[in-house]
Amino acid sequence: MAEKKLPKRLYKDVSVISIDEGYGIALDGNVLKTPAVTVLFTECLPLIEAVAMEWEGQKIEIDIQTLPLFRLLVASIDEVGPKREEVNRKILQFGATDLLCYRVQEPPELINRQEKTWQPIINWAKEELNVSFRVTDGISPITQSQETLCAMEDILATLTDLEMTAVSSVVTATGSLIVGLALKADVISPDTASDISILEEVYQMERWGKFKNVSDRHDQIRKETCLAYRLLRILQ
Repeated sequence: MAEKKLPKRLYKDVSVISIDEGYGIALDGNVLKTPAVTVLFTECLPLIEAVAMEWEGQKIEIDIQTLPLFRLLVASIDEVGPKREEVNRKILQFGATDLLCYRVQEPPELINRQEKTWQPIINWAKEELNVSFRVTDGISPITQSQETLCAMEDILATLTDLEMTAVSSVVTATGSLIVGLALKADVISPDTASDISILEEVYQMERWGKFKNVSDRHDQIRKETCLAYRLLRILQ
């Protein structure tokens, strides 16, 4: 199958413009829109300036992979905003089966790693978010309390669509709602968030060697987590 050609850059000027009570981007005076033909818009000036720089940085062709903040802004407008209740429900499901709540039964070294790396984040959620999670060893499912699920639902409801876009990206990448919220609160770094999610696989690779497909997936997790963190810090 022939490789899909990238669209040519046909514009010369990229400018930030005022739209209603927020900001957008114009390419040669034409207002930039999302794939759903909605005007690209945000109330966050630093974000739109960063997105404008991405578009200014395009050379002969336009490569969507080099427009990461643009892609997140589009996702918040076209995918998250119109389906916010559905997105909240899906992300809440990660909290109901959060990665950090399922520990191994052996070997002792991995048990200790999980306790040292994961438990502080669960403790943070209890102290700062007033949310208590049940933890188990093994793969048998446990049920989080209704009080915990309701508290997490309330927290998700306070997030803006852009914040939710960033948090949901982290949650789906790491398998942990707790990690997503901890990253938003800036109590852990993107590297720590990624390390938490791949802890067990890294341990196994230390014993049995690396597998390229697994390493590539780990790199993608780090990339997505770093991008989400960048967006969250811009929004502060």
